[in-house]
Amino acid sequence: VRCGAVWLFMSLRLALFSLLLLPPFLRVGLRYFRDPRVLRGVRFGPGPRQYVDIYCPAEAVAAREGHRPGVPVVIAVMGGAWIIGHRAWNAQLGQRLMDAGILVVAVDYRNFPLGQVPDMVADLDKGFAWAFAHVAAYGGDPSNVLITGQSAGAHLSSLLLLQRSLAEVCEEEAVDPEAAQGGPRASAPGAAWQSNGEAEPVVGWSVRDVRGYVGVSGPYDLNLLASHLEARHLGSALLKQICPEGDLARCSPIAFLQSSGWKASSGEAAARLLPPMLLFHGEADKTVPSSSSEAFAEALRAAGAKDAKADVRPALAHAEVIIEGPMRGEDHQIQLLLPFLLGNDDARSRFEALPRLKPMFPHWIIALASRVMPF
Repeated sequence: VRCGAVWLFMSLRLALFSLLLLPPFLRVGLRYFRDPRVLRGVRFGPGPRQYVDIYCPAEAVAAREGHRPGVPVVIAVMGGAWIIGHRAWNAQLGQRLMDAGILVVAVDYRNFPLGQVPDMVADLDKGFAWAFAHVAAYGGDPSNVLITGQSAGAHLSSLLLLQRSLAEVCEEEAVDPEAAQGGPRASAPGAAWQSNGEAEPVVGWSVRDVRGYVGVSGPYDLNLLASHLEARHLGSALLKQICPEGDLARCSPIAFLQSSGWKASSGEAAARLLPPMLLFHGEADKTVPSSSSEAFAEALRAAGAKDAKADVRPALAHAEVIIEGPMRGEDHQIQLLLPFLLGNDDARSRFEALPRLKPMFPHWIIALASRVMPF
């Protein structure tokens, strides 16, 4: 009863948060639907929710017409608690990256109850493969691709990177990936992690093709998240339902790194294959403890990753860098992403040349909404 009452209270606060910020949300939505540079609902597969949105800046159009080289690419995976995510949640990021001359592919995936974690990971695997195979046709440079995910998107995309890196190393070393990854639901080499445990070959991308990875507010340890939810009287039953057989550890990136299968097979070589990984988190995150990013970065380094670090910023909440921050005129995500694609010096120059992001709403209303926001 207490858990239900807490969820009701949280839902009311979320509704009030959305109402307070409705005008800027409508502005972002209007641009999303009316901007001719945004190609919405491009299919990457025949299944439900297998769509991408492509944000094509003028520079990408010029590259597509042969007037300049391809532009850097960001593959973006939204959050939404594995339940209410949608590729359109990347609209603010996609619109701002177009200002910087970056092509963005926002990848969708099935939400629960349409699918569980393995199905979501499989959708992303196909979506990433499609992106690497097709971005050149839209003016993107497939050799300069960054992957970023927020919240549930960070969890799923980082789990996919680990699975793919181990699968690729196992393939090269002729190791049985099913045994290496610890069970029948794991990926075969170069294959998506299918919900029925069967390998479905996927071509078009490799972990080696990824320039960098930025995870934002990611829950990389689902057992830790479950304990945190229980402590807040929110319960963890729904979290367990998104994981096959309720196995939170099996669906946790940090537990995957620490598993006997990873350590006993080619885990160290797979870790070295990973791109540079930056795990960004707000210290004021009430939904996912910032220790999740710190512990995952430490586990990645211990496993042999060449470049993995956590960046925990004070006074930032769970979704602040993707919602309230841009509405206030702040560019946290852009400053995080550009150095991976352009290098530090060029990223600084590109950022300084951007038109300043203007506040979309009075600061005091945004501040009030942030205080009301339950997550």
